[in-house]
Amino acid sequence: MATLTIRNVSPRVVTRLKKQARENRRSMEAEVREILEQQLIDHLAAVDQIEQMWEDQARPTTAEEVGSWLREGRR
Repeated sequence: MATLTIRNVSPRVVTRLKKQARENRRSMEAEVREILEQQLIDHLAAVDQIEQMWEDQARPTTAEEVGSWLREGRR
């Protein structure tokens, strides 16, 4: 597995991350992995859904529509 180093994380973010990790009974490192994995899964699911919508539409989707969907968190 690869190693990832993140520098210059604000103390506020570190404090919140530690709190969240404690609440989830994980190490801070495990919490960061979970957050990254979940964000990637959510993003890929949104992309898949948008691609399916494009295929189902009679007309092409505009860039403005896609931007609006992403801002709304629509899936």
